[in-house]
Amino acid sequence: MWITLRHLFMPKYTVEYPEKRRAQAPAFRGAPALVFDETTGKARCVACGICARACPHGAIHVTGVAGTDNKRYVDRYEVEITRCLFCGLCAEACPYKALMMSPVFELAEYRRFSLVYDRACLQGLDEPLGKLEEAEVATGAREAVAVKEVARVR
Repeated sequence: MWITLRHLFMPKYTVEYPEKRRAQAPAFRGAPALVFDETTGKARCVACGICARACPHGAIHVTGVAGTDNKRYVDRYEVEITRCLFCGLCAEACPYKALMMSPVFELAEYRRFSLVYDRACLQGLDEPLGKLEEAEVATGAREAVAVKEVARVR
């Protein structure tokens, strides 16, 4: 009861979200994000797969290809946000510092397969994979989209 009475006379602290936002802590871990070189615009990731192996839930899928200059490049990089724990183990395991935990925390979507982010989405060039398929839903291919949703969530 004393705690309740003590807090009753303290000043109120209310944030009018989303117009005003609280400052985030320096160690805040939001959604995972790829790091891109500012000079070349290419991802630092070399598709070694260490981040995928470090993820306890297997939310990261990485495949790479060998380039003409005998370097590996990312062919496919996907993060399933619904399976992500936001633990940061993937970012800590990356030897090239190609993955970081971003300050993004507003990840609400209406469809589960909309929360699968590919490389273009992580770079900020495109929408998540599920949003690209909304045209298929409008044309009447709902069964195909439902099958894709089940396949991606697994």
